[in-house]
Amino acid sequence: MNLYLLSPEVAGGHGEKNIYSNEKNIGTEGISGKVQFLHYEFYRWLGDDLLESTPCFIVSEKLKNALLSSELKDFKLEECLISLSEEFQELYPGK
Repeated sequence: MNLYLLSPEVAGGHGEKNIYSNEKNIGTEGISGKVQFLHYEFYRWLGDDLLESTPCFIVSEKLKNALLSSELKDFKLEECLISLSEEFQELYPGK
């Protein structure tokens, strides 16, 4: 079995509408708990198909389709909310 280390781009962070599974522990444990719903706000983006937002990963539609048609197992794809920061909109108008 091969082990691969991924170092995805971090292009933003958790948005205001993120829902954590254990809200009462966020103050003491940070965001290391499970995320029930991911709201990701882009600050910048280099165009990568794989992004990291601990403890989650975000994949492009292209990568999603490749994963679904592969023989890979033990991953779960879910919908998330994407928003663009003011900084992103200034840096990448019309994107």
